[in-house]
Amino acid sequence: MTETHSKAVVFDLGKVLLHFDFGIAAKNLARHADATAEEILAQINQTPHLHAYERGEVSSEAFYRNIGTLCGYQESFEVFRNDFADIFEEWDVMVEFMRSLKSEQVPVMVFSNTNEIAVSFIRETFPFFSEFDHHCYSYEHGMMKPTSALYEKVEHILGRQGRDLFFIDDKAENVEAAIERGWSGQIHVRPEETIPAVKQWLNS
Repeated sequence: MTETHSKAVVFDLGKVLLHFDFGIAAKNLARHADATAEEILAQINQTPHLHAYERGEVSSEAFYRNIGTLCGYQESFEVFRNDFADIFEEWDVMVEFMRSLKSEQVPVMVFSNTNEIAVSFIRETFPFFSEFDHHCYSYEHGMMKPTSALYEKVEHILGRQGRDLFFIDDKAENVEAAIERGWSGQIHVRPEETIPAVKQWLNS
């Protein structure tokens, strides 16, 4: 797409465009493991193991082996991949809003703390994911939001700074980090609040 709009909208992924639940992954993994779903959840839900993976410090295969050792997981990597990643549901209203921005030639980016397995699974499963003009993933850059240097990567990719960027994220600390750099932003809870905020910003 030719980017004709001076402003760009940056979307977080989880709990903005996709609902997700690590509890589902824990139950999936528990079917093939010695540990219970509750024990597995304690190892994969916003833990040092997960964050190291989402910073790209360990490979997908190493993450698989680590969880296998910790939880007695006994299936192949391919089975693990689906057990771990099949936790998402599209948030239709927000996806349609992203598409409406594209139709108006507003550049859109996905900016997420995420991992290789999740991105691969989402790309295969949800067609909207390929429609973004740009992306910035934590695991590709060795750091996670709200690290300021990662926001700088976004600015470099988009060729825009400050008031020309609007960030939508469900976590307050991530939006606050964007605002500190001069971006506009919205802590996403309900589309009924987020969508008008973006539209008002675009028209200001």
